[in-house]
Amino acid sequence: MLNRVLKCVKYLTQFLTHNIKIFKNLVFLYIFKKVKYFLLFFSLFLFSCASEEEKKLNADNAYSKVQKIPASQPCENYEGYKNLRKVETSQGTSHYKEITDSKIQEYLSKCEDLRMSLEEERLRKEEMKKTGLWKYNFFVDNFGDKTNKGYVMLETLGTFSNTATKNSALKVQMFLPDGSTESPWFRLYEYAGNNPVTGIYTDSYMNRLWCQARDINKNEYSFGLSQDKGQDHFYFDKYGAKDIKKILAKSILDESEIRFYCAVQQRTSTYYAFKLNTKYFSNAYRKFQGLKDK
Repeated sequence: MLNRVLKCVKYLTQFLTHNIKIFKNLVFLYIFKKVKYFLLFFSLFLFSCASEEEKKLNADNAYSKVQKIPASQPCENYEGYKNLRKVETSQGTSHYKEITDSKIQEYLSKCEDLRMSLEEERLRKEEMKKTGLWKYNFFVDNFGDKTNKGYVMLETLGTFSNTATKNSALKVQMFLPDGSTESPWFRLYEYAGNNPVTGIYTDSYMNRLWCQARDINKNEYSFGLSQDKGQDHFYFDKYGAKDIKKILAKSILDESEIRFYCAVQQRTSTYYAFKLNTKYFSNAYRKFQGLKDK
């Protein structure tokens, strides 16, 4: 019996010797957890025991801070009163609740209006940068040097047909010398190439285009475009020029659309169709004037 007891004591001693570190760690962990929970509860206790004077001081500081924001800054005021509400909610007070609720509602509405106004202004400025199909520059002389004569020009695409092709690509350029709508003229580029249609007959009547135009109100106008021999552009002739110049100028200034259909008077199988979208003319003209002033 004694031997059994001695044997058990021996095994117990060996077990404790080999596992003493484990027991130490377990004891330390137990104590640490107890201390951690104690500190946590103690902190909460201290926070909850903050004096009413301290809480009022916190609220006063937050309110004083937001009152320094000018009324002309509604978004900043909105955020300031939101912060005041957060301070009071976190410490369970309501010293400024009534005024805070009122001001948050007031400045939220004003802030949204301001943001909408700023966005509209941003979009307006973006629109003012656009020139659409319009370009502007100065004419060049025979040496390729810029002259002091400028233009505003609209370039668009259309189609043309003749006995050899149907609805092929057409590039159209309408020039407004010095940006004026008084005397516009046109260049036509078949197959949207780089060589404009050029007058081949000495008699300008043979090079003439018979045209129709239709504005956005579906009013139609008939007129002629003439071209002299060797010239690379068309200009309004006397027939119907007054009416079409007037309606074209109105379409340009109104920044609307106007459609054209023109056929070669001596070869009606050759005809051109295109649309002029004059939107953003005012922007292009303003930019052109700025270029002239430089």
